[in-house]
Amino acid sequence: MPEIIRKVRNSAAATRFAVEANLSLFADVPSNPSVRRKKLFDELASSPVKEPLNREEDLYTKFLSILEKRQITNPLQERNPYWLPNTPYSIGDVVGTCAQFTDQHGAPLPKTTLPPGEDVEKFIEKVLKEPEPVTIDQQFDMLLDITGNNVIGAANLGMIATRYISRFADQRAYPSLTIEGKEYTQETSDEEVGEMITKWNSKIARFKTYTDSEQNDGIGDGYYFWTHVFAGMALSVDSPQAKAMQTVFERGTELMVFVKYKIARRKGDVLPHFEASKLGRAIGLSLAEQAKENVVTTSSS
Repeated sequence: MPEIIRKVRNSAAATRFAVEANLSLFADVPSNPSVRRKKLFDELASSPVKEPLNREEDLYTKFLSILEKRQITNPLQERNPYWLPNTPYSIGDVVGTCAQFTDQHGAPLPKTTLPPGEDVEKFIEKVLKEPEPVTIDQQFDMLLDITGNNVIGAANLGMIATRYISRFADQRAYPSLTIEGKEYTQETSDEEVGEMITKWNSKIARFKTYTDSEQNDGIGDGYYFWTHVFAGMALSVDSPQAKAMQTVFERGTELMVFVKYKIARRKGDVLPHFEASKLGRAIGLSLAEQAKENVVTTSSS
């Protein structure tokens, strides 16, 4: 197939994926995992909040220290998916994947934003083996181990892995994953899935929040954080489409909440995840800016 035809077809497929994924935000299907398991998510979000917590004031400095320790001077030196080194990220794939779980629409799966299943398993098991809750900067360190210091790939893998294990709503993309010796498929019972989600909730550090809500959805905050880190970096390319999508993601969480609750009147999510989203976006954009300067320094240098 001529290269130009292949590129046109891939672009069309990615655009269709992005459109269908975003349109599915208007639907509230009772069988969707995020709706069906809402009672469990509410219970976990209402459980006591314990240290350690992810705090805004020192998180970016911790990220920079990890990069410095690993001698990564350009966070976006590798801009392609780490498992597809010769293929650039598709903007449509990025937007569609960040917008919605793959189980909540029927669009053809994206080609550039779904890391290998074995890496998803590897990261999840790394976290589950830790004796104490794992903070988001510790997760970053683990992710870089798996992606071979590919920073954008670390955020991509972080988004997909934490989203999978927190909601089990991307099983169309990963029809079979084995975690701690147990295979998880779409046929796995809700009880067994709930037990794993509950365990994951106990293994990750929650975010420090500054609202009056008595709930703290740590597992949801985790994948929202990584989603916005990934989008901030992946869309930091010099193209009109990417720049337009950056503008959308600037208010992405607010727009999604408006569409889901004010227009579609959906009931799936526990909390809007504003703090984690804004923090993730700030870090993603800052890392992209560091890449432009090609110099990474800590705040003390």
